[in-house]
Amino acid sequence: MLGDPRDRHFHPFMLNNPLRKIIANPRKLIEKFVKEGDYVADIGAGPGIYTIELAKIVGEKGKVFASDSDINMVNIIKKKINKLNLKNVVVELASADNIKFIESNTIDFAFSNGVLCCMVNHKGAIQEINRVLKENGVAFISVEKLSKGLTAISKNEWKDLINKFNVIEEKEGLFYRYAVISKSILIKASY
Repeated sequence: MLGDPRDRHFHPFMLNNPLRKIIANPRKLIEKFVKEGDYVADIGAGPGIYTIELAKIVGEKGKVFASDSDINMVNIIKKKINKLNLKNVVVELASADNIKFIESNTIDFAFSNGVLCCMVNHKGAIQEINRVLKENGVAFISVEKLSKGLTAISKNEWKDLINKFNVIEEKEGLFYRYAVISKSILIKASY
């Protein structure tokens, strides 16, 4: 596994459970942000539930870059894309705070669902999202509120992280927070 050794990882079954797709329909969450031909980053992709849907939406003209810091998750995604014969997905073993395999300013949509709250280097991941997004790129970032310890993101830290961007939409539920953000031209790469 990559990233900080204090980062949290889940057993593949927890994230690859078929029931999860029924409860949280991945296509319903992402389809309003992505269109055919887009370049997309699925950061902290887990077993690729969203990766596969993103690849279907962007089609042959688009591309999906999927990363996870757990080799087990990366292998699961690779098996899925091979089984489905998807040629528009690039999968890499990479922590969300080090996705150097994605070129700067190339991504139309970045998706980071419940990833920041599993890792220690929140700012590093935000810097990478900012780096890969095109000027008009959009990102969906969510965190769970129940995280404890070094991976936890307080409300103040959350505000600080997302306020580095143009906030398009923000919502807070009982167990989660999410924001839809776009790259701000005023953002500097310094933290």
